[in-house]
Amino acid sequence: MNFLRKKIFFLTIPIFWLLIYFALDHYSFWNKWGIQKMDLVFPDLHILLSALDAYLSGYDVIKENPFCHYNIPHVYSRAWFVFQYIGFSDNYRFEIGILILILTSSTVALLSRKKEIRLLIFACSPAIMLAIERCNNDLIIFILLPLVCFFALSDKKILVILGHCLLFFATCLKYYPVAFSIIFLFRKGAFSINLKHIIVQIILFFLLITVIWQDLQFQRNTLPEPGYTWSFGFSAFNSMIIDILRLNEISGMAIIGFFTLIFVIMFTKLYKNELKLRSNIIIPNPYKTALCAGGIMIMLFCYYVKTSFDYRMIFLFLSLPLLLDYKLGNNNSLRNLILAPVMIFLLLTLSSWFEAIREWGTIIISSTWSEILPISLYIIRALELFINHISFSALLAFAIFLIIKSNQDAQEKFD
Repeated sequence: MNFLRKKIFFLTIPIFWLLIYFALDHYSFWNKWGIQKMDLVFPDLHILLSALDAYLSGYDVIKENPFCHYNIPHVYSRAWFVFQYIGFSDNYRFEIGILILILTSSTVALLSRKKEIRLLIFACSPAIMLAIERCNNDLIIFILLPLVCFFALSDKKILVILGHCLLFFATCLKYYPVAFSIIFLFRKGAFSINLKHIIVQIILFFLLITVIWQDLQFQRNTLPEPGYTWSFGFSAFNSMIIDILRLNEISGMAIIGFFTLIFVIMFTKLYKNELKLRSNIIIPNPYKTALCAGGIMIMLFCYYVKTSFDYRMIFLFLSLPLLLDYKLGNNNSLRNLILAPVMIFLLLTLSSWFEAIREWGTIIISSTWSEILPISLYIIRALELFINHISFSALLAFAIFLIIKSNQDAQEKFD
């Protein structure tokens, strides 16, 4: 009976994804959920697979892709071309898409064991369902990263080397996985030795940028920009603050940077106080801790480096097992309630639903108070941007805390 209950919980999120997908599709309810429905099944996967087919046919798909229904050239790296050797083709898009979604849902289910119910609202949000509906290739990278973490923390050198290779391959597919190299800090051993693993990944990353520089320069003009609504990123928040305060871009970034730094330092100090107050604090699982820090760093990279589509919030699943497990001391205090990592999860869950909030806000407001619709939508978007910035700043503070705690534990063992 216990075994059956575990199996049922394991299937909770995959079953809900399946039910919601077919319900939205059958009743043409995608827009009401906050997702713009495309005219093809798995459209992002089609863009990738059609590029592979065109490449095999001799086209320079970085410049043109006549096989693409949307006439979009290949906007990713050439490393994706290796997938043609395992049968990736647009002729099998549906089968490949289903396989990717099965692997994604299985990965999420494995990561969220015993927390499925708490994750359902986030898992079924427009931001995550956008990744499912598009079957974006970020899902492939998401599937690889827990395996990278397992190899990277191994005591066997061959597995560590394999972890490096797999992480570099993921970085070659899309550059942001280089931020996941933070996981090497959570290996057993001295901090300085673990840091060398990260340096290796950074060196490989810059070598990669040097090799693909011409492609990057060409793709700058063809990369699709996230829409005004289906996106998160520091640049959008910065633009809003500049507009409100009537500042130039440099002044705006300086002011935001200053207050963000103060906020991160303050939160990091509060987390460090936890270590002083609770010297026996134990973060139970090194793998879970490394995965949490790695997921946070990918989210931060995507937030600060370039505006990203909302579906990239799928990487928050890597951090949630620890964010939901970690308890602060004296949970009854208001300070600890605000500081608790679960509050970050709640804020990001709210953010992941803003597309649906905006859609229903448009319907309700336009039918009754249409004259205030523009300002209402602006306020909704402004709230989303503000919540995102606070959430990502808190995530940075928590990641710094995890690194400090890991280094402290390593020092104690070494001493």
